[in-house]
Amino acid sequence: MPRLHSLTFNFGVTPPTPEGTPTVDKPAWTKDFYDDTEKLLLARTIYGEAGGESYKAKIAVGWAIRNRVEDSSQRWGKTYHDVILQPSQYEPFNDPNKDVFKKITNPPLDNTLEKQAWLDSYKAAELVFLGKEADPTKGANHFYVPSDQPKPDWIVEEKRTVQIGATHFYKL
Repeated sequence: MPRLHSLTFNFGVTPPTPEGTPTVDKPAWTKDFYDDTEKLLLARTIYGEAGGESYKAKIAVGWAIRNRVEDSSQRWGKTYHDVILQPSQYEPFNDPNKDVFKKITNPPLDNTLEKQAWLDSYKAAELVFLGKEADPTKGANHFYVPSDQPKPDWIVEEKRTVQIGATHFYKL
């Protein structure tokens, strides 16, 4: 007859973060996005894509990314790292010479508005990651902010699920 020799309880105590690992309070990039936790990488993406948008828009961008992670066919990958770091998927990661890349890799926390945008982006990432905010995008896995640039070829208006602020969300 089988016997139980040990039983371990996890009461949600978070182990300490290894020295040098980026955190919400010290987000400086290590030159390797795989050093970021999934939540921190999601926060960087939200900050880069919707840092100046409303909190609801930040939640929505987080959910569009989460919906890709949870896609049953795994079209974009299985993890936040897989999905976010795929080439040409999220503009802030595309060109290390652009200001937005510099901003996501080293958020200017000495600027009050930027610090608040960063903290709001991290909070949104955390709540989306933990499923503590409902999906306002109706299952969207893409988003786009209309601008002077041409529309991406993947946009199909019939697939648009919602608009939050300036951002249009699509379920493809």
